[in-house]
Amino acid sequence: MVYEDFELLATDVQEVKEEGMKRILFQVRVPRSPCGEAIQGLPCEYDARQMRECLKDWERRALDWPAVIELGTWLGALLFPEPVRELLVRSLDLVRAQERGLRLRLLLEGALHNVPWEYVLLNRGGGEAATTDFLALLPNVSIVRHQAATLPAWGVEAALPARLVMALAGPSGYAALDLDEEQRLIVRALEKTPHIEATFIPEATAETLLPEGPAHLFHFAGHGDFERRMGAQPGTVEGEGMIVLEDGYGDPAPLSAGQLALRLRQAGVRVAVLGACRSGRRDDVNVWSSVAAALLKAELGAVVGMQHTIRDDSAIAFSGAFYRTLVAGLPIDEAVTNGRIAVAQLDAQDWGVPVLYLRARDGVVFPEYTADPDLEAAREELVVRAKQRIKELHGKAVTIKIGKMTQGRVEGKQEIEVVAEGGEATVLEIDELGGGSATAKQKVDKVDKGGSVTGVKVDLLG
Repeated sequence: MVYEDFELLATDVQEVKEEGMKRILFQVRVPRSPCGEAIQGLPCEYDARQMRECLKDWERRALDWPAVIELGTWLGALLFPEPVRELLVRSLDLVRAQERGLRLRLLLEGALHNVPWEYVLLNRGGGEAATTDFLALLPNVSIVRHQAATLPAWGVEAALPARLVMALAGPSGYAALDLDEEQRLIVRALEKTPHIEATFIPEATAETLLPEGPAHLFHFAGHGDFERRMGAQPGTVEGEGMIVLEDGYGDPAPLSAGQLALRLRQAGVRVAVLGACRSGRRDDVNVWSSVAAALLKAELGAVVGMQHTIRDDSAIAFSGAFYRTLVAGLPIDEAVTNGRIAVAQLDAQDWGVPVLYLRARDGVVFPEYTADPDLEAAREELVVRAKQRIKELHGKAVTIKIGKMTQGRVEGKQEIEVVAEGGEATVLEIDELGGGSATAKQKVDKVDKGGSVTGVKVDLLG
């Protein structure tokens, strides 16, 4: 899928304390979108205590679908003031008509990095919001963080099979992690992916972190930390994130984000996945955000970090869909979206835990795989296409009907001259969408009174 960028800047963050309340003020701008720009800063704010209470339930895993919908509605009201909302709606309509995707690029400052914007919801139709209103669960929408930049030519060729290195570390002094189970989950997730060769590094140290030879993908399971120091502005925190390895004797041996970045770049790594752990968030510092920034600066194409812990079944579902899509040569946006939708059938909350930090402008970090004819079959397994042309519709027409969809991609087109009275036109009808992605294009010249047209109908998400 080809994506158009919708760049949203949330900057000029200020803390205002008054009458027992701490308000977080910021400005929102849209310097670029498929339908124009909004360069005049639009004021937004939220109550820090309200956000803290909201995230407390989120971190305690106390949210069901209604609670997550309530959270998403609130986040949408914060991030999309008018005319940003209008630009977003128009952009979504435009890219859908062009059979493209929309990449919502979030460029954030300060405390805004720790807000789970991946749960943002856009209720376009009014009335009661539904799970299908979450932007991150729309098949043609991607939510990414950080600035895009042109990538240099890769120094290490990416040939099949792709080499995944998974480093695991659980030093003393930190919360115990079931790393054997973590490794088992990845092995299970990759069982149906013959184009990936995985190497596991248990009790990883600085010396054993990366084996000899190239590595295309790096997956870390363990703890992160943050070295704090006071910032130049009063009340701000600066520092550097790190991953916590072992020293060969089971004790912690932190490796700074900068050092990790240098090693991964030298090995030829293009995508890093940073596993979740309970020390991943502390105070107002998102550790993985700091590490991801360093890795992107070192010219990795993309980093996937976890905002919080994630259930085992969810981790399996996400990893399997993510790696299968990525190694088929498709954009990492599609890989993350497919992973999210696969998780949404299992858990109301886990689908929003992954965060995509993207540097590659078009989202394609393995162009060699895209051009590899050996992967054509794998891509075709992920895509089903159908087109329907009707001159005059009196009954019911459905281009593609699916009972339960758990993976792959479906693209439907429908062209109708007249939908007569009693006619019902639907491009995609899915009983249960539990994974993969679906896009629809519908062109109807005339709809008589009593006729109806629907692009995508999903009875049950997950």
